[in-house]
Amino acid sequence: MSDETPTSVDPAALAALPVFPLPRVVLLPGLDLPLHIFEPRYRAMTRDALATHRALAVTMLGPQNGDTVGRPPMARTAGAGVIIEDHERPDGRFDIVVRGLHRVVLEELPREGLLYRRARAIVLPDGLAAPSDRAAATALLAIASQVATRIRQQKPDFELPLNGVMSPGRVADVLAGMLVLEPDRRQEVLETLDVARRLAIVNEEAVELFARLVRDPDGHDFAH
Repeated sequence: MSDETPTSVDPAALAALPVFPLPRVVLLPGLDLPLHIFEPRYRAMTRDALATHRALAVTMLGPQNGDTVGRPPMARTAGAGVIIEDHERPDGRFDIVVRGLHRVVLEELPREGLLYRRARAIVLPDGLAAPSDRAAATALLAIASQVATRIRQQKPDFELPLNGVMSPGRVADVLAGMLVLEPDRRQEVLETLDVARRLAIVNEEAVELFARLVRDPDGHDFAH
């Protein structure tokens, strides 16, 4: 992999993007997601991705039932990204890290003999950030800093992967990935295009997490 930090998925890859459906996992833009790949179909998916554009979508599985064996329902709104680190074990399993770059809507494609699912992915752009969104992002960063201080009492290496050039929408995404504990709530953040609403959701969750950590100084409520 190049030392350059990827900023977008190859548009050609979006036409038939490999899809990795997972229970209770959401890939948000701006976050790195480590994954252990062991099922044969997803080993094949990983090999194909590494041999081409290194891109894939991670989407959350929906409720399963007996009518969808082999093709369980999955969320149409997903995170798309690229594999920035990969290690193949001697037995064929992979350890990879996927960097989230876009929120996308998936239109599933026929498998055409492949073991894994693919979809056409349409990138969903963020709404424009208003001045009030920047103020909301600043307020969110303040409460997130307090939460991080509490978490570091038990997890000294805990850091929020933020930088000064992030847009308000990206601040919301990154902090959602770090501080929003419930997968369904993180999926809600992923599906929320309105930046003000996204910031409000994450702020609400961060305030609640801070209150929980105050009630439980040992940090037992933080299970992320």
